[in-house]
Amino acid sequence: MVTGLLKDARFAPAPVSNYSRCADATCRRAECEAEQRRWHAENPRLAREGLVTRAVLCDKPAPAPPCIAPLLFDGAFYRRSHAASRCARWADSDWPTDEPLIDRATQRPRPRGFWEVMRLLPNRTVWIHGDSIQIQLCAAARCSLIRDGVAPSPVVGVGRDGKWAPSPKGALATRTGLNYGATTLPNGATLVCSGVGNLQADAVRQTLDHVDVAILNHGLHYHAEAPVRRMLGEAFGLLAAWRAADPTRRVPLWREASAQHFAGGSYTEHDQKRFGYEPCRCTALAEDSPKKLAKKANLNALALVEEQRLAARRRVELVPFFNLTAPRHDMHLAHYCSYDGQKTVGRCCDCTHFCYTPAFWDAAFGGLHRSVRRALARRPNVRG
Repeated sequence: MVTGLLKDARFAPAPVSNYSRCADATCRRAECEAEQRRWHAENPRLAREGLVTRAVLCDKPAPAPPCIAPLLFDGAFYRRSHAASRCARWADSDWPTDEPLIDRATQRPRPRGFWEVMRLLPNRTVWIHGDSIQIQLCAAARCSLIRDGVAPSPVVGVGRDGKWAPSPKGALATRTGLNYGATTLPNGATLVCSGVGNLQADAVRQTLDHVDVAILNHGLHYHAEAPVRRMLGEAFGLLAAWRAADPTRRVPLWREASAQHFAGGSYTEHDQKRFGYEPCRCTALAEDSPKKLAKKANLNALALVEEQRLAARRRVELVPFFNLTAPRHDMHLAHYCSYDGQKTVGRCCDCTHFCYTPAFWDAAFGGLHRSVRRALARRPNVRG
């Protein structure tokens, strides 16, 4: 039994409404700015250091709703109580934004909390690792676990045996150079998250020896077709070899490539540099088919096509993500990076990372849930 945890999501406290949810744009903008001020007051370091960092962007060009960055809620992961956590207190409608694309009633696979994924994997260690979208996925997963009343306090720890402690205390972290964070849940499952830029094969190989389920992706740190193909070949090879050593227990998954929405689709090195400060706009994709986009040299779509080929060959389950993100050009962090950690408003535009809404990430977890079930069903002598 894990202390400090609720046994089931049914016992989670009911979310408390924080917003009047007024209908007109002026009122909504005022609510958004009020939430930014509250968050700023909760973080006195910002004022001491004269930083203009924002956790909520209230000036996204219409028709895009205000944009929430993970900063609005991820500080709660390190506190000893969830009482003040927005993740614990708020339902969908309480967040100072709107979800423009996901309808919980009609979305397929149906949206699910991350706890529903972890309930499929009792007493197993699940590792989310890779690029910065993986870090966003992990933050959303932790928030979801708080919302469902099953997360420990604090959320991020070192695991029951201290295996996931940071360097220099943690032997594994010292060897791999990765910074892990572990969350142990009521069914004995543990979520471990880490992130790094390019694929570091040796660090991945060493970590895989300590986990049962791996959800990886590194694609956004490669900016040409040949390096992407080499990385994917190496990564899928690592996962296939790892699974083959214990196919009854090990579950390899790869999250599909994420769609970017720069002027040319995928990122190029000058994209973030060519914008002056303004509430910047990201660009809708020119095609709705990944194969058509791949023919136009969209690197994200090229990566997806290669992922699909390797997944079938290497028996690695894909987690759907590209089609979920393809229409979300209005839901990027955009000019958030003009504020983040700066003393004066900067000059950049981020068409890679996504604004947070609970429904979007629950839709992603719904796809992950289906992929995990498929992977469990394919393994010998496993009851999922």
